[in-house]
Amino acid sequence: MAAWTADAALTLGRNGAAEQLFQQVLQRFPSALRILGIRLPAKVMAATEPESQATAERLLGSQRLRPELGLGFVARVTGKGATLRVCLEGVEGADMLAPTPCPRPRPGDAMAPRPSPRTPRLG
Repeated sequence: MAAWTADAALTLGRNGAAEQLFQQVLQRFPSALRILGIRLPAKVMAATEPESQATAERLLGSQRLRPELGLGFVARVTGKGATLRVCLEGVEGADMLAPTPCPRPRPGDAMAPRPSPRTPRLG
């Protein structure tokens, strides 16, 4: 129910309520979004490594994300090769789906937002 309500709140422009409800869904039953076909409004950001950038480009085409409506969620791509990792951060910066903490960018680390073709480049 919270997934449908979150999607409805987003459609109605009630972004604050949508963020809280999506956060609840991700904490309690994240598969509900996939099962119901609801796309999560999440920005996509990537480290400067070419593999991170390529993965971020693929995420932009995902049917599970709505990067143009980012709200407070971020799909962050870091690393390369065996250390390539995609983490989903909630509205308060918490790792939503990772069993172990995702690496956080350090001051000075390059993390570039990946623009959606439908949205202006961020930052």
